[in-house]
Amino acid sequence: MLKQIVLSAAVLVGAEIAVADDNYSAAGIHRFDLDGNGEITRAEFDQAFERWMQTKVEWLDVNGDGVVTLEEFRSRHQVEYDERWARWDADGDGIASVAEIQKHMHARRGARKEYMEH
Repeated sequence: MLKQIVLSAAVLVGAEIAVADDNYSAAGIHRFDLDGNGEITRAEFDQAFERWMQTKVEWLDVNGDGVVTLEEFRSRHQVEYDERWARWDADGDGIASVAEIQKHMHARRGARKEYMEH
């Protein structure tokens, strides 16, 4: 049981790292260069991050009441997490082994590297 809890925690942490990675990858960093000059100032970063956070909160706030509840958060992310779990649990046995997760992460890094090189 403890092993499953630890693995579940590792999966959740990995999910958060993967999301952060996607948001700040070289492919997505252009969102912060607001004037398109190839440089990001602190002011540009702050403005772009504020805009990104506002958009995220508006997306999460399903009923538009200005606050995000746990239920709204869960409903918006359920499909994303289910899809991620399916990729990690490649054999569909309900357990994401370290080997399965590593295989997925290596494939993902390889695809990202290939994308960045072209």
